[in-house]
Amino acid sequence: MQPLVSPELFQTVQRRLGKNLEMARRNTRHEYLLSGLLLCGHCGGRMVGHRCRSVAYYRCYRKRTDDLIGAPCPCPEVRAEAVEPVVWETVAGLIRDPEFLVSELRKRNEDSSQTRQMLETELKLCLERLGEFPGEQQRLVEGYRKGLYPDF
Repeated sequence: MQPLVSPELFQTVQRRLGKNLEMARRNTRHEYLLSGLLLCGHCGGRMVGHRCRSVAYYRCYRKRTDDLIGAPCPCPEVRAEAVEPVVWETVAGLIRDPEFLVSELRKRNEDSSQTRQMLETELKLCLERLGEFPGEQQRLVEGYRKGLYPDF
């Protein structure tokens, strides 16, 4: 049986996977309490933790231009020390007062809720991106048909 990929490509991929694993370990030296849980106030994207000169920040993942088509999100970074205690106290307060928790959940589920609007915006962006996939797939197939991509 003929292999699907050449031994050279297989080795290249294995080296890349090893490097990715090494980089992932490097990037998890610091824990960010709210990474992926905060939503950007500008575009509704998720905010992730990072450090700059040993100061922890949260920034919108859409801020990086290499991950995007189009302009990066202009939302400023937020210092972790400014937002984490506020969120922690809010969560603790909700746990201490379950009736308040229920009222907050009802309020955030209303049609005019900012939380609901941000989630609907994020859903709309995801659906738009999913709608682009068939065209991208067709371009790849067309490029392969024209010989722009080599056979393995």
